[in-house]
Amino acid sequence: MPAIQPARLKHQTAQLASVFEQPEQFLKALYNLLNFYADRTHRTGQGGVPLPLLESFQVSGPVLREIIFELRPIARTKPQAAMLLSQTIWQQPILECRLIASALIGQIPPSPPEEILQVIQGWLEIKPEDRIMQTLIDQGMTRLRHEQVSIYMDVVKDWLSRSEFEYQRYGLWALYYLAIDPDYRNLPEILHLLTPFLRKIPNELRPDILNILQNLAHYAPQETAYLLRQNLNRSDASDIAWLTRQLVHEFPKPIQDNLRESLRAI
Repeated sequence: MPAIQPARLKHQTAQLASVFEQPEQFLKALYNLLNFYADRTHRTGQGGVPLPLLESFQVSGPVLREIIFELRPIARTKPQAAMLLSQTIWQQPILECRLIASALIGQIPPSPPEEILQVIQGWLEIKPEDRIMQTLIDQGMTRLRHEQVSIYMDVVKDWLSRSEFEYQRYGLWALYYLAIDPDYRNLPEILHLLTPFLRKIPNELRPDILNILQNLAHYAPQETAYLLRQNLNRSDASDIAWLTRQLVHEFPKPIQDNLRESLRAI
């Protein structure tokens, strides 16, 4: 992989932007750019990072970020072209292509939101690997989360209510990105939606629930600790003690002591 020279990379991404409204030409230029920055020295399992399930050029994060940075303002001003291009890019079974498509669709104005939601739901139906799924829910739904939050919450509730644990994971990750958003203030709604999953935690969802609550323990320690204590006393909350033990060290010291006392009491 050649060293990243900011001026050269800027010129290369500007060439991509110049063919934004020509999907076939864009794909050719994108493949050339990804191939130019491909890391051909990457070995299986390096750095403890799971191998992508899709083919990958193994380009570095700064290259992907620069591509997305260059395309974002165009997607905002040319939504129809952005929708066509993002769908074209997604059809390529390449990790980087699907990450770029996920970020690109999130810049399209969500008014109305129906087409964007339909595309995102369709992409999630194929159960993409975690890195793509998280990027799609985070960056692909970013404007929905900020500009159409009631519709965003309707989607979250639908996912959480489904029986398939994959969709429940999507809902939990959508809650996570809402929980860490400093502009979102309705914490009680997040805690209310989480509560049913705290009482009996499916093994498949434990890492996702822990991820949300670890962050909530930092952002809103009092409210999160109250939620845990409230559920520790329930007879139908068989897994809450385990969950509380995993989380107790994430809280400030006085709250840690209080939670440990609650655990001893049961």
